[in-house]
Amino acid sequence: MEGAGITTQDAVPRLRERYELVASDEEMVALVARLASNPDSPGEHCDARWRDLQELDTLLSRIGPIPPIREKIKIKASAIRNEFLVNRPRTSDEALQYIRTLEILRDVGVESLGDVPKLRKYSWEIVQYYLRIHDNLRLSKALIAHAHNWRLDGNEYEARNLYTYPYQILKEHPEGQNLDYWLLRHNATLWYSRFFLTERHGRKQHDAMKEIEAIARDVNTPEVWLQTRCELAGYWASVKRDRDRALEECWALEQLVSKHDFAEYGMLAVTRAKIHPLVDSEIQSDQEKAVYLIRNDFRTLYLKHRHFYYVEPLRSWCSQLRFSLEFPPAICGSGILIYLPRN
Repeated sequence: MEGAGITTQDAVPRLRERYELVASDEEMVALVARLASNPDSPGEHCDARWRDLQELDTLLSRIGPIPPIREKIKIKASAIRNEFLVNRPRTSDEALQYIRTLEILRDVGVESLGDVPKLRKYSWEIVQYYLRIHDNLRLSKALIAHAHNWRLDGNEYEARNLYTYPYQILKEHPEGQNLDYWLLRHNATLWYSRFFLTERHGRKQHDAMKEIEAIARDVNTPEVWLQTRCELAGYWASVKRDRDRALEECWALEQLVSKHDFAEYGMLAVTRAKIHPLVDSEIQSDQEKAVYLIRNDFRTLYLKHRHFYYVEPLRSWCSQLRFSLEFPPAICGSGILIYLPRN
């Protein structure tokens, strides 16, 4: 733009006013730079955008939306989104790129509970897109992410209802040997069981756990086993009140983590799964170990990833085990499905 006699300083307010863009100054500067550097050829432009989206997806899948990279991802993805608001998608390829951009913005998260509705706006637009094109796998995944975004600011009721839909969709539309289908079926069954089934659905809960474990044996990836062990530990501790079975799952979980390199962003959920059986135990040594894990392992991870989800467990544990612990308030939240493939 500067080469055309228009500086970035001039271009930002003009773009804001003409296209009614709601964006920070940094995001607007990134948009101007992007518009100025785009290839002339539509095909090359599309290919370059795919490369940019792949780079951001890789950061989210390998590392997660951690503070050092969250702002970088958000600014770059916002620039791509705003580019589409300036030049609307004209092809099916560009429409998908726009949705992929929203998925990145949805998963990178927010720094304030007041901004969570913005995430839900993105996630609902994604749901509607996959519904229109009849993509059952991506629709199911989008619904799980949308439910997660309701949970971010405590709307458990809305999330609970949403978790039933992907489970039912995937059961009604099986896809044989498709690995992506079974990874998603496993995840959908897990959330359906955890949030929709209660103790009065005893047999259904038991069957869901069996299904989760059976899929894990068939798929047999470290990520699937990680989620399975976490879920089984919680099931045996909280539902069945079987401390020994729960601790067996925790031991298997520790072995799994020691052998594989998982994204640290997801380790808060893993550590939480190891703490629950100890907190629920009536054995004093178990509760002392729980306090140790909370004070050290869990708090250390929380200080790195001060996520909205984990404030309530910390408060609950302190109350239940009658100990005090200082921890700063949460500063971020994301409903990212960290252990599922991005696409």
